[in-house]
Amino acid sequence: MKIRNIVTILTAVGFAFATLTAEAVPSFARDTGKNCSYCHNAWPQLSKKGRVYKELGYRMPDGDRMSFKDLAEENSVGVSALIFARPYDKKDSAEAANTRALHEAEIVVAGAVGENWSGFFELEAEDEAQNAYGFEIGIPSAVLAYNHSKALNLQFTWGEMMRADPYGLFGLHFRMTRAGTGAMNQAFDGYDGSLNSRRQNLVLTGRPIDQLFYSVGISAQADSPAGSDSTDVSEGKDASTIHARVAFDVTKDIMIGGFMVNGQVAAHTCSAADIVDIDSDCNGGAVGEVVSSRPNQTASDAELEYTRIGLDAQADIGNTRVQLMFVSASDDGSAAQTGTENDNDAMSVQAYHVFKAASGAPTWVPLIRFDSYEKNNGADSYDELVLNVAYYFEQNIKGFVEFWDRSAQDSADDDDRLTVQLAVGF
Repeated sequence: MKIRNIVTILTAVGFAFATLTAEAVPSFARDTGKNCSYCHNAWPQLSKKGRVYKELGYRMPDGDRMSFKDLAEENSVGVSALIFARPYDKKDSAEAANTRALHEAEIVVAGAVGENWSGFFELEAEDEAQNAYGFEIGIPSAVLAYNHSKALNLQFTWGEMMRADPYGLFGLHFRMTRAGTGAMNQAFDGYDGSLNSRRQNLVLTGRPIDQLFYSVGISAQADSPAGSDSTDVSEGKDASTIHARVAFDVTKDIMIGGFMVNGQVAAHTCSAADIVDIDSDCNGGAVGEVVSSRPNQTASDAELEYTRIGLDAQADIGNTRVQLMFVSASDDGSAAQTGTENDNDAMSVQAYHVFKAASGAPTWVPLIRFDSYEKNNGADSYDELVLNVAYYFEQNIKGFVEFWDRSAQDSADDDDRLTVQLAVGF
């Protein structure tokens, strides 16, 4: 993609977006009378106040509820809607650009209930999964939490295993770009999805002291990298993955943290009989291909172990936020190569600056991210660069133009992508 073409498109999109106006106000702002910037330095990234609000189950430190008001008195539920338009989306490897006039629509219900309970529920329809009407409706995430105290909370979660984390690189719900960070998105050489894959989770989380956040949990198997139609994932079978996370606020603006994940997944090497068996996960595949054995696990399947160890940090320097993450991944070799081990590393570094209006609301937010990761026991390496410029028409209405570029060891895997997106929260 020529730089001149990128500048031309940026300019055109900027003029087009500048004509849009709206009065959309998300439910939290409606219920509280506070602006979005009270909890976000740039939506959806959280400020320190926003992190406290999230961790306490959508409550402020004094215990006042900010959403899900007392139903007996108010008969009110905090409901928001999000609509995403993607009018231009072109990969260099694709023959033509996609015009996703409407890319995704979501309904979000979230807030506190009673003295100790809170919840989050998201219903999503996205154009990347089709049904008879063009969009497939699904539930990407849901959380039910018992908020005993600041130090101890119990969460029942469908979603990413570390969704409870309030800092900005964990979880797809914090992403500022089209896709999540490279370090979180990789399955490496494993068979149980990525750190961002959805699964059933039971998690303890809290802050025993103001500076220290922790979470520890047990999770079931996630979808395999290639995907699965099995209900074993949504039913939470084989909950044998454990994970722990700590984050320490060195100062009010600097955090350092780390995490560990360890689990097992049953894997199966496809035989000639498997690939013609309509009830097999190998159906239509290739002989020798390794798949997660759901839903037809047998005693002969290999239990493959995987481990993820990560370090991360976040620093706010004025209106600039810098975030980084390093992940070391270790996966047992395939079921056909028991006793082997594949080791891969990944790194993501992201920085963005928030230009603000006189009111303190964000306006322009330029972002840059570099992702580097390995596969095939370190033999294959990939580097990705993301350049993103967002404009906030309102605190809950933003558009962005993003350029993504990937360079790989095999030039056939090189690619780039230009995306224009508009997001509106009601």
